[in-house]
Amino acid sequence: MELERVDTDVTNLTDGAGVVDSQLIKTDEPIEVIVGHFLSGTPVSGEVQYFAAVDFNRQLDEDEQAMYGENELDFSTLLVAGEDGTAEDEAVVNVSGGDVAAALDAFEDVVDDEKARVDITESSRRQFAIEDGELVENAVVEEEELEEQE
Repeated sequence: MELERVDTDVTNLTDGAGVVDSQLIKTDEPIEVIVGHFLSGTPVSGEVQYFAAVDFNRQLDEDEQAMYGENELDFSTLLVAGEDGTAEDEAVVNVSGGDVAAALDAFEDVVDDEKARVDITESSRRQFAIEDGELVENAVVEEEELEEQE
């Protein structure tokens, strides 16, 4: 999968959200993005060729600090986007402490290149972070595993 930076502004981002940087990205071929599943297990998906890589960083107010247990919001994300640069709410992947480049690296980790597909119901549960300057994936413990450990 080849990624190309597009010279179009990313739009539809919330004012005051702390956007530090953003970049519209186009894939060389459309990617099937699975956004959910019917009860039968059949995926609900669409083909997407544009994504918005966004870097957020801002100080949190007192209510947000109580909710998140942090003083600042510092992460990057890769969102589904349109050709015109409109970012959607569907996050493909998030990187704690990351920037635009880290979001793109994590994107490459979650896309199944063979099938040109990403299941955001799965990828959004994967936790990536920047530790000592490197992208790492933190293990996500599923509820079933927690019950087995008790």
